[in-house]
Amino acid sequence: MENKIIEEGKIVLKKKKEKKKDEIESLLIYGKYLDLISYTEMILKKYPKCERFALASSIKKTTYEGMECVIYGHKYYDKTRKLEPLN
Repeated sequence: MENKIIEEGKIVLKKKKEKKKDEIESLLIYGKYLDLISYTEMILKKYPKCERFALASSIKKTTYEGMECVIYGHKYYDKTRKLEPLN
């Protein structure tokens, strides 16, 4: 339901606050890492079929583990614990 505000005899409808972008999506490193993942996915599609299952899967696994570290680093409150997964 929209809120009504009366200004100088006129009824003005107050718009609902738009949801803020998720905090992690506003991080620069998160966006850059997503670009890295999409770039590696594009490159890995070009690998030969025999190497795609071994080497390419380990590269994918490593990139997704890196994204986990970025997310864990964002969730920690303490600065020393925040930097720990990124080392």
